[in-house]
Amino acid sequence: MNYFILCLNCRLRIFIKCFYLLIVLSILLCVVPQVKASEQPLHVMFLQRAPFSFHVNDQPQGVLIDVINEVSQQQNIKIKYQQVESWFDLLKALKRNVNACSLGPYKTKQRELDYKYSDAIYQEAPYLVIANTKVAKKFGVSVSLDELFASHFVFGAQKGFSYGEYVDKKLANKKSGILELSYLTITGQAIEQRHEFSLLNLGRVDYVLMNADEYYWNVQNAALDMKNITDLSIQDPLARNNRYLMCSKGTSDKTILTINEGIRQLKASSKYHHLVSQYKK
Repeated sequence: MNYFILCLNCRLRIFIKCFYLLIVLSILLCVVPQVKASEQPLHVMFLQRAPFSFHVNDQPQGVLIDVINEVSQQQNIKIKYQQVESWFDLLKALKRNVNACSLGPYKTKQRELDYKYSDAIYQEAPYLVIANTKVAKKFGVSVSLDELFASHFVFGAQKGFSYGEYVDKKLANKKSGILELSYLTITGQAIEQRHEFSLLNLGRVDYVLMNADEYYWNVQNAALDMKNITDLSIQDPLARNNRYLMCSKGTSDKTILTINEGIRQLKASSKYHHLVSQYKK
């Protein structure tokens, strides 16, 4: 009888040890992949688009780069930057189930169906019409979008780019007079020049829409040939657009919540104003 009780106790102890071992293994199986996942950097893709994001001596910088760098440091998020050549490349890459975001796109209802968004990183200045002198001769120093889009002048439109839902709807009804541009910059220069300026000077396009932050930064820093280029204000002023991180559906909600907390804290500090003001006119 004592032998039977002893064996039963041994078996019970073995069962308990095995049970606890299974619990520990289960915890490890759950925790280890999470630790590894947290060690994977968030890929942040960007276009060469000063002053928002651009390279200097192979180092990414710009107002959006600086803001995200500060957020990533505060929130201990590893970032790996990747430059891409076009908006179309960005949209295609983020359709995959990857831990990646694009730096700076606008938010639209259609894109919210396909991607995840952070909180707003930056609110840019309103759009200007950047045009060759033929357009200025026709309209003067300001023009309405409806009048401009109805004219015979050719609009240089970035392929895959949203100009904000208001402008996008107007462009959807514009049946002619559009030349799609597939990339932003001319490479191989100390400061890569925006492709639109070359096309305007050559007469390949007559006008583009450009954020005032971008236009004035390029005029002051990119040694442009401006003899045939001028800017017109828009008579029906457009709302100022916010810029975001637009992320693949494969980016975890936890990562985006962490980024949003960093954005909120940074915007509440004086450092945010310092970061963005150094790229202003």
